[in-house]
Amino acid sequence: MKISVLVNDSAKDGFIAVHGLSLYIETGGRNILFDMGPDDTFLKNAAVLGIDIADAGAAVISHGHYDHGGGLEYFLKANQSAPVYVSEGAFKKYYSASTGDLRYIGLKSPQDRRIVTDCGDNEMMIFRGIDKLMPPLSVNSVLFQEKDGKLIPDSFEHEQFLIINEGGTYVLFGGCAHSGIVSIISSAAKIIGRAPDYVISGFHLTAPGAGRDESSEAVSKIGACLREIKVKEYFTCHCTGEGPMSILKAELGERLHGLRCGDVINI
Repeated sequence: MKISVLVNDSAKDGFIAVHGLSLYIETGGRNILFDMGPDDTFLKNAAVLGIDIADAGAAVISHGHYDHGGGLEYFLKANQSAPVYVSEGAFKKYYSASTGDLRYIGLKSPQDRRIVTDCGDNEMMIFRGIDKLMPPLSVNSVLFQEKDGKLIPDSFEHEQFLIINEGGTYVLFGGCAHSGIVSIISSAAKIIGRAPDYVISGFHLTAPGAGRDESSEAVSKIGACLREIKVKEYFTCHCTGEGPMSILKAELGERLHGLRCGDVINI
């Protein structure tokens, strides 16, 4: 399995860095685009890597925030056949107050028959809804959703996660992991029957617009939990944050890797 980072907040030379996430996954059976970043940047960075998005056989949007699905309109133009898997709540109204002023961060809802809410198959499994094992992340407190005409804290029920099984090796993919990376891995393990072999996801331990990270105590606790889970390696990016990353690195050592746009992982 080959995973190429097409969008991330930091980038290697020759690539464009923007706030968001997009991964291109190549397996023996199909190519999958996981998230699309905020705009058409994923197409530009894909071209640098020699990737043709038209070759993707499927796409997945992890949740209904612009930095993960804002590139949808560009994907639908660049790829004429692939289904796009979304959760039922992906196109509801979501907001952020991270900069002090409330701003809309939801997605445009295209009228396209390729937008589906199925849950994949035995090779590409999509799951939603998790058992929340740890307290909510404090950096989520600036995120809201509209319900019955009122703003309420974002429940993140629109989050979905991808498990790919290739030859008995299981890889778990997440977007921001707003629901908590430890809880998400635990839920994936129930589906697989054991912990995934690899985890690739943002961990959402920073709110860059608000200029603050999750508390060091909370991050240390998360790191200690991740250390005990029998995941071979963790790859993280986007919304994890440099400070939290250093704390997690102290717990996980060489099992933890940071990603930049342009990086390629071979599993």
